[in-house]
Amino acid sequence: MAIRKVLVDIDVMAPLHPALSQALDLARRADADVVLVDVVADVPARARTIVSADREQALIQERTRRLEGLAEKQRAKGARITTKVLRGAPTVALVREVIAGRHDILVRYHGRDLQAAKRFGVVDMQLLRKCPCPVWLVGVGERGRPRRIV
Repeated sequence: MAIRKVLVDIDVMAPLHPALSQALDLARRADADVVLVDVVADVPARARTIVSADREQALIQERTRRLEGLAEKQRAKGARITTKVLRGAPTVALVREVIAGRHDILVRYHGRDLQAAKRFGVVDMQLLRKCPCPVWLVGVGERGRPRRIV
């Protein structure tokens, strides 16, 4: 399987991005392009009284700015990386991006939506079932290359 486009889903507001470092290593070895994304869920109708359209737009602009900041650091090191802020339900938004962008692999930190002591979060499990390309769920503190791929 040739890898030419790597989609990386991160929470840009988090302090660490283990999926990004793993994806960049993979992209470097495969001579692939990287698309760095963050998914912003749509504001529910009942929350519209609290979250105005201006606040929502400011949130998207802040996430875009932070994504670009991370990308610029990697571009300075020679990475071919672009950014996008996706909107909607995370699983749907990511699968749509995989299809539209013809990505070869999706890399995601599986602790992103983890609650309690579960091994994988809801979005992780949905992606494993529905994503049309391989999904690499990077674990907490994972370093180096994986020993086994299923």
